[in-house]
Amino acid sequence: MNGVALIYVRRSMVRYEADRASPERQLDNCMRVCDEKGWTYEVFQDAEGHRSGRSEKHRPEWRRLKTQLRRAEVVAVVVSSLDRASRSPRDFFNFLDLLKKHSVELVSVQERFDTTTPIGKAFLAMLMIVASLESDLASERVRDSIRHRRTKGIHVGIAPFGYKRQDGRLVVNDDARVVQLLMHLYSTGRYSYTQLAMDLNRQGYRFRSRNGTKPFSKESMRGVLKNTRLYAGQLPVGRQTQGTYPEIYDGEHEPIIDEDLAARVEEVRRKRTKGSSRGPSRVYLLTGIGYCHECGARLWGRRRGQRDATTYRHSGPACQPWRGSFDAEDLETQAVALLNGLALPTQLQDMVTEQVKKRIETEPRNTEILAMLKTKRARLMRLKEMRLEGEVNREEYLKRKAEITAHIEHLESLLGPGSYEPDSALQRVTDLGRLVAEASPSQRRAGLHSVFERLEVSVQSGEIVKVVPKPWFRVFFGDLVEEWE
Repeated sequence: MNGVALIYVRRSMVRYEADRASPERQLDNCMRVCDEKGWTYEVFQDAEGHRSGRSEKHRPEWRRLKTQLRRAEVVAVVVSSLDRASRSPRDFFNFLDLLKKHSVELVSVQERFDTTTPIGKAFLAMLMIVASLESDLASERVRDSIRHRRTKGIHVGIAPFGYKRQDGRLVVNDDARVVQLLMHLYSTGRYSYTQLAMDLNRQGYRFRSRNGTKPFSKESMRGVLKNTRLYAGQLPVGRQTQGTYPEIYDGEHEPIIDEDLAARVEEVRRKRTKGSSRGPSRVYLLTGIGYCHECGARLWGRRRGQRDATTYRHSGPACQPWRGSFDAEDLETQAVALLNGLALPTQLQDMVTEQVKKRIETEPRNTEILAMLKTKRARLMRLKEMRLEGEVNREEYLKRKAEITAHIEHLESLLGPGSYEPDSALQRVTDLGRLVAEASPSQRRAGLHSVFERLEVSVQSGEIVKVVPKPWFRVFFGDLVEEWE
């Protein structure tokens, strides 16, 4: 088959030197497929630094690739694996629609598909959900690891302004006095973030980070002040809500400010946030897929009235006066209930299980981390032997041991506690209703948008009366779709 294939390569992480070969491996695999099929190819690479697959915002080459699909000579997009293209099911489904519009195939080297068949498209869509869930599981393992280390007083992550990292631990540096001044000034309540940044800059102070030294800004001021508890010698866990954290542990690092100053700073921040807040944000699950059954107008989520009621309303004037508004909670409950008891067919479960196991076994990141752990542990053992044999003195031994141990702890934290079981990912998609119901609001929204193309609501009854599912969903759940129709 003659034609042009568009090869896409994305680097996912650059923590270790071993990862730098990843884009080259991806490109070699994709070029080999193109040669087999007789395609000439053009390469698009987002390979500078970490380019997350959850968003297209920082992937300019991916966006440019999509603009080339309209060319008549383009016959395929080739990726090394599906997660190189995207880890967002919603974005990926939109991309599949774009491919269909321009009659372009999608080829994944790791997961071979014929996207011209319904079963191929359906399985491809389901694997994208699995890829997203695998990513969620990895994020959960990292969060659990971070929480575990914080319970022991160990800070994980980039050293904040005022500290440096030494042997894996936070140590106060020369910028600590700037942190103290900054906190005292802000605690007076007379400064906004911008005003405080301008005052510090006028006094000749500068913000220092791993990217260099620059003037203070509103953003850098926000970053420093959100770490108030850390500067008081504590390590909070979880997100701050209404001025409190779910858990706070004593850190092993030296505090820069005392508890009294930290409390005053947080009180000022709380007052300013309360004064400027418009109330908690809400994720409207059906925005984009909800429509009026009578007139076809799109329904938009919004707040209404003094009680801040959440509703879905017509995008324009209601087709029936006084009856164009629907309770948001009620409609969303109806939408989620459509998936109750919905289990994936055995055929698809077997296919997903096989692919998930394959993905885990061939995951380059885990293989590379384990290899580096083996090397570090061997180096530590050799160091102990050198100490016993008198080849290094005690001071040098302790210094090098601390460095190697810190590296080992960091690598172990990336793997996370416990092992990853393939059934864990499969369990999350075998019951779609439970998956959507138990997810966070943003994940719940993504789940509904992955399944439904359109949900139509009757103005008369306020109930969902017509359901239009995604094409991939119809392949596996045709009987259910007939009932909806």
